[in-house]
Amino acid sequence: MIVLDEKLHDHGSVIKANMGYEAEIRAKAEASGIKQNIYDWYRNKTWVQEIALTYDASSHGGDKYEKVKRPYGIVHDVVNDMIFWTDAGTGHVVRSDVHGMHGAETPKAYMQQGKPMGIALDNGLGPAPRTFTLENGEPIQECWGHGYCGGPETNMTCQCDEGWYGNCNVSSCPKGPAWFDQADGPRSAHRLAECSNAGSCDHATGTCRCGIGFEGGACERLSCPVGPNGDTCSGHGECLTLRQLAQDASYNGEPTPIAYGSGLSENSTAWDADFIQHCKCYEPGYGNNSWYNLSAWTGYDCSKRACPTGDNPFVSGRQFEKQYIECKATGGSLRLSFRGASTQPIAYDASSIDVKRALEALHTIGSVAITGDVFCVPPCATCSGPSTCASDTDAHKACDVHGYPLNVGNFSIEFTSELGDVPPLRVDATKLLEGTVKVGEATSGSKADVVCSHRGTCDELSGDCECFAAYTSSDANNSFGLREDCGVMLSSGWVAGK
Repeated sequence: MIVLDEKLHDHGSVIKANMGYEAEIRAKAEASGIKQNIYDWYRNKTWVQEIALTYDASSHGGDKYEKVKRPYGIVHDVVNDMIFWTDAGTGHVVRSDVHGMHGAETPKAYMQQGKPMGIALDNGLGPAPRTFTLENGEPIQECWGHGYCGGPETNMTCQCDEGWYGNCNVSSCPKGPAWFDQADGPRSAHRLAECSNAGSCDHATGTCRCGIGFEGGACERLSCPVGPNGDTCSGHGECLTLRQLAQDASYNGEPTPIAYGSGLSENSTAWDADFIQHCKCYEPGYGNNSWYNLSAWTGYDCSKRACPTGDNPFVSGRQFEKQYIECKATGGSLRLSFRGASTQPIAYDASSIDVKRALEALHTIGSVAITGDVFCVPPCATCSGPSTCASDTDAHKACDVHGYPLNVGNFSIEFTSELGDVPPLRVDATKLLEGTVKVGEATSGSKADVVCSHRGTCDELSGDCECFAAYTSSDANNSFGLREDCGVMLSSGWVAGK
């Protein structure tokens, strides 16, 4: 034990008390030739020794043998086995090894600062706004680099930066809405808590150690599922918050964004809008001339493959969806949209083939059948020659290259790959000249849209239907097709050998 002593005269001392430290006493006794029985008597006694009456302060405005005057604060550096003390009488902070003037490094002043009193050891950790340098170039930093020494008016205590306390070596951690706490009233819960009550705080670094399933600087977010391959959402989806998922919501494939959490207080029932996360699986849609989504992923962690769907072949009378487009214009172009995907501009005088190609290029449509000749053309009653109108009294006729009237501005679009009652086509006619467009439903789709047409099982690893015996791929219209949906019975009935 090392203590400070302020004597009645003009100086003080640093005292080392050796209280029963057996190994040190044994060594001293044996070195002095003390017999064993005498050693046993001395071994539990307290030895007191003055280890510093003076120190070298010549490099800091003092004498080579500056007397210890008013020693006040002392600290032991257990890492380097050194001691530091303050002397309020001389204004010095003194450094020495634990043996003082009897040790390898004699007491020496390395800093002078007013009237130092208290002292705290920070071992020079962390970047510091104020750094003192010893004669050997060693930097000594105040308050662990996270504050400053307040001086005599604060009894030489550290004034810490925000988020730090103690000797500025202990930090608070970020806060977030508590995942687990007790409500104290209606809509009053999930108050801000350190690490959101879902992790522990490392006070040495001010960082949260989140529990399993939580993430974020304050453990404020619920992590998205991790798939069998170790990737978030199995690498086949996006990790989105409830707010983002609500904005991306859809019904029957049609975008229906919802404002979840917007403008609501943190204690509302939508407190979790930015904290609960879930996977939105990739659905690239139709591609490679397929009639079903070859690339769709599904499952809570997007680790499963979606299988083709089709109509139940044993239910008759069901129909594909048919919609009509009535269009009149003198020029320009328009765009058609289906389930959130939009076509490239379609010219006002496009043919049915052009319109079919534009729609089937969308990832939300596999195949359509279109009836009609020209999309939108100037109205014409009768023809006076090839592509020439005789009058403008009939708004539904036009002339072909042979001088015969054509049925224009009234296209019928049949969805032969999209089953059930599908949403209407959307039209952007802002680029049409003198144009009017109307879309309507001619026949509501009534075909079932069930996995593997209820005539097979889905292999969720491959995304393929394993058809029951005697069933194979259909066109969803009781004929063979490319849907790979088990939606039609083989003409020969049961497969041989099964």
